[in-house]
Amino acid sequence: MAYRRLEVSVPLAKHDECESCIEEMLRDFSGEHPQHLYESAGEDFVTFQVNLHPDQVGEMLHHIEKKHGIGVDYGLCTIMNISAAKPPPPHPVSLEEKLRLEGKVGKHPSWMEKYGQSRMSVEEIHTAIDGGNSLDFNFWCFLIGASIIAGGGLATDSAVMVVSSMLISPMMGPILALVFGVTIRDWRLACSGALHELVAASATLTFGFFTGLIIAPLGPDLHWPTGEMAGRGNFANFAVGCIFAVASGVIVGVAVTGGGINSLVGVAISASLLPPVVNCGMLLAYAAVGPSFVKETDTTLPLVSGKCSALHDTLEACHFSALKWEKHQDYGIDSNVLFQQAMWSITLYIMNVCVIGSVCCLTFHLKHLVPDPYDKLGHGWAHPSKRKLYSAKRQALREHKARQKRQSSGNGASSLELGKAT
Repeated sequence: MAYRRLEVSVPLAKHDECESCIEEMLRDFSGEHPQHLYESAGEDFVTFQVNLHPDQVGEMLHHIEKKHGIGVDYGLCTIMNISAAKPPPPHPVSLEEKLRLEGKVGKHPSWMEKYGQSRMSVEEIHTAIDGGNSLDFNFWCFLIGASIIAGGGLATDSAVMVVSSMLISPMMGPILALVFGVTIRDWRLACSGALHELVAASATLTFGFFTGLIIAPLGPDLHWPTGEMAGRGNFANFAVGCIFAVASGVIVGVAVTGGGINSLVGVAISASLLPPVVNCGMLLAYAAVGPSFVKETDTTLPLVSGKCSALHDTLEACHFSALKWEKHQDYGIDSNVLFQQAMWSITLYIMNVCVIGSVCCLTFHLKHLVPDPYDKLGHGWAHPSKRKLYSAKRQALREHKARQKRQSSGNGASSLELGKAT
């Protein structure tokens, strides 16, 4: 992952406490890190700049917020990506070295504690996921374009077109918003993700249904259901899809927290969210109107003369019409079978969403993506417009506990003086 530059701007009156707070955290990262802190002052504010490793940014932000409320009560924190820096930021102290410096010599960290929690800050992940959870013009263009390509690929038994639609489909964005929102208890993000995914799935299903109605007259000639359509409408494909969904959930969680986008291309293929929904709509449409386009005496004409070998018969059964091997047989449509295949197809989509979401949520927890640990009132990750209010409540809570502590200590001292007097 690339380095990050953290800029913290505060009023001049807060210069000393902000500088000491940042230097304290940098010394915890590495003894050489405070030397990489730079500042520039204006008329009424000062800006501190420091280059950090990606997994240090979140720790720094939470430290300065907890200590002095920087970024919530006052000040501005900005995170920027930098491809390189010279000199580079010092490598952070290893976990074993930290434990040794703290005097915990006998404690041995687990493999997950040492290597598994390297990730971007929660703020960066939140911004990236929230940006992909919007039903804007670009989202609808991608969704409609992917549905058109998927419908053409399913109708003509073209695996290339179906895979292309998976790469274009934006349906993973709302699912990530739902899962990430539940993980960090940002219920606004979670509810919007669930709503957007429901809208996208409903629109895709409707588009698949109308696609099926339009192309249904060509169904007998295209031998519907094709292999791509029937392959998504049986239990065997559903069972195997569960295994791929588990692997996809892990890859999604790791890719999002690490900032990897290229790996999401492979996940989009294995998840296969959009084609099953389009396939369900097309099968339902063909089950409804398909029998009206097939006559009782309608048969497929033989394209070759003479006897067909056993190999030819096998290929015919698999609908390898591109090889021009077809036998003279009756062609019929069973609406009940088509309806069952449609139900298996939509069940495949629901299974993918549930399994990928659950495994991705578990991966987020392994990456230590938990609700705001400094929110003592249980509000979790709050919307930026409300965080000042929650910060004020936290401050009031701290002051209330301090008053209680002073009162209890005062009562104890008065009791001791009364005991001495008696």
